Order: sequence, then structure tokens, then C-alpha cells
Amino acid sequence: MKWMLYLFIAVILSVLLAVSFYFSKRRDVLSDNSSLGFPFRIMSETHLPGTPPARSVVIILDPQYYSKPNLDRLFRWYSMRNPDNSERIEAVVYTDLKNIPSNVDDWMVADRPIGEREKQASLPRGRLIPFDAFFWRQGSGALAGGGRNEWYIYLPDLGNSRIIKRVVLRGRDPFADKRVIDEWQKANGSLKIMFTVYELPTVEPSGIYYTCTSVSGEIRNYEEIFTLRQDRIVTDLAKHVCFINESIAYIFMGWIYSVTVDGGKTWVTWDAEKNMYGWQCCDSTLIQDVTISANGSGKMTLNQAIIPAGAPLVLWTNDYGKHWREK
Repeated sequence: MKWMLYLFIAVILSVLLAVSFYFSKRRDVLSDNSSLGFPFRIMSETHLPGTPPARSVVIILDPQYYSKPNLDRLFRWYSMRNPDNSERIEAVVYTDLKNIPSNVDDWMVADRPIGEREKQASLPRGRLIPFDAFFWRQGSGALAGGGRNEWYIYLPDLGNSRIIKRVVLRGRDPFADKRVIDEWQKANGSLKIMFTVYELPTVEPSGIYYTCTSVSGEIRNYEEIFTLRQDRIVTDLAKHVCFINESIAYIFMGWIYSVTVDGGKTWVTWDAEKNMYGWQCCDSTLIQDVTISANGSGKMTLNQAIIPAGAPLVLWTNDYGKHWREK
């Protein structure tokens, strides 16, 4: 009976496709990255296409290696391993397989706040939350929540799930309590650049956070350019913002330089952590000064005391800082 043979072949092909799809989404890999110095296991990794795209990962870390410094390194490594900033990341760390909820995949990818997810999770007895640490990276643009922020929450004491601490790795924690210190702005024509200066008293590390935003055009397009943490209040913000004309403006602070050449519609950012070989993030005094002429040529002067050995003291540009080079 040919129809039975065809049915059998169709069933086999369906099973093979299902298995292939399953393993394309999940993998169980032991990673012992020498740059991190401790082992960990990626239990599953799922990529979800869309706008914005998203990636979720479940990681097992032995309790003997569980610490805030190691979590810092692990989450920063994973983010750098997936450098597309338009992609949102959610990564959870467990130190005990028994604590992983039975519905962890649905729990991870659900577009719901953590508190709502916990109600749906099958939590081990005595646990208020299923994970030991949870990392987020927001992608670029309004659909991803705005900005390029990386932060996580973790249990400082694995035996007590009632105490949770928050840590910012890059940018800010958009859900943390904010205490605004100052607001500053500078405008030229329809382009306005604003700084919001604030503290996040419930997050680590402590310090002064600077969120830089541009407002442009008749329809008032708001664009969050970057957020940086400083150890102290910057008293001369005007030095860090320069308008060449109504369409071209640049900003520099810490280890970041950003420029627009179209009146604030788009911004191009140079980030020393990604663009300067050998430099270890983060020091708020890396960029000492920037000067750009009307024809687009200019230079960036770096702090000699903190740059890597052999790195240039000055970088040069011919396109207003969209690209930098050694001379």
C-alpha cells in the first residue's frame, strides 16, 4: 500500500524536522572560557526573531564560583559574544539544577514582568524566585525599551531568596528608583541636547548617572544617545557638547563619543570598550578632549595615564568622528 509508505515517510520527515528545530534552539555546552577563569554550563539558548529580536539563555554555575565579580564577567562576556545591540538578551543563572522551573522555556521568553512570571513558575519549596541571577540587555530603539542598557539582579546569599540586589553593567537600570539631581540642556536651531543627572540609590555601583538625550525636528523626535556613570558630578557639561552647525553636533564623556550629521535623526557612537583594543572598561576620564573643525577633520585626545601600553594618545578623523584612526 503506497499510501501507508508515503504516510510513514511523512511521519519520519516530520520527526526529523522537529528534532532539528529543537536542537537548533537548544544546546547543552560546557564552556570553560580562559578569559573568565571559571567553568559554567549553557543549558539552553533560544533565539527569537522579531522586532526587536530576542535571545534567552539558561546558565548553570557551580556554587563555588558564584560571586558578584564572576557574574559581572559572565554577563559582560555573554553580551560581547552577541554584539548586535538591536538584540534583547535575557540570561538566567542557576547554581542548582533542582531550582530550574519545569516550564523554564515558557517562563524565560514570556513578555511579562518578573513578578508575573513567578506566579506561573513551578518554584522549588522555600524559593521566592527560581533563579540566582537574572541579566537583561535592552536593544536599541523605542521598541526595545530605549538605550543600550545592561543590568542584572542577583541573590547575594544563595540561602536567602528574600534579599535581592541590583547591578548596572552598562547604561542604567530603567526600573530602579531614580533620584534626579539636575537637568541640563543646550540647543542650536531645532536640535537640542539634554543631560539628566541622577543617582540610583538601590543599585551597584553607586555614583552619578548621566543620560544624554537629543530632541530634534518639528515632530520632536526623542533619541536616548547613551548613559554613563561617573564617580563625581561633572561641573562643565558645556565642554562635552559642541554644535558645529544646526545639523552637526558631537558629545563626548568618559569613554564614549557620539556625533550626528543629520540634525539628530541618527547618531553614530564610538565606544572605547568595543573600538579600542586592549582597553578595559570603564574609566570616566578616558577621553580628555575632542576638537572637530567645520570640514570634519579633528582629533580625540586620550588620558595617557589609563590607556593600554602602546595605544595611541591621539585619534584622528576626517568625517566628524563617525570613524577614528591612528595617524
